[in-house]
Amino acid sequence: MLSGTLQTHQGTYGPGSFVWFPEGGSMEHGATEDGDCTFLFVTNKPFDIHHLHPTT
Repeated sequence: MLSGTLQTHQGTYGPGSFVWFPEGGSMEHGATEDGDCTFLFVTNKPFDIHHLHPTT
């Protein structure tokens, strides 16, 4: 986590946190209602993102 707060199905993480999701699992994540978040996403395999609640 670089800035802000990331809310996931496993908990809430702030700046400086390292968050790991095991391979092959589904995950839910996003910014909190308090504001945006910036994070670095690293993977070595193809992945897909599905937005559950697209903004309009």
